[in-house]
Amino acid sequence: MGFEEIFVFLEAIFTGIYLYGWPRLQGWAHFWTGIPIALTGIGGAVAVMAANSWMNQPGGMIVAAHMVVGFLVASVYAAGILRGDRHH
Repeated sequence: MGFEEIFVFLEAIFTGIYLYGWPRLQGWAHFWTGIPIALTGIGGAVAVMAANSWMNQPGGMIVAAHMVVGFLVASVYAAGILRGDRHH
């Protein structure tokens, strides 16, 4: 989803330049600021479809859940070791 957010932010930036720069930009510059809008729109759509297909795949979510629980348990023991507690 991070890639999708990057595409959305870039699309918003170029849309702002395209719309608010209408009286300030020359014709060719205005045209070329429209190209990134189309490219970031396509990139955002691809990123959303990729994230959706990954999230709907149960294998990826199960592995991610196991990793999160493992890191949470390890962080509790790591905090104890840093405090000097060496008990099991």
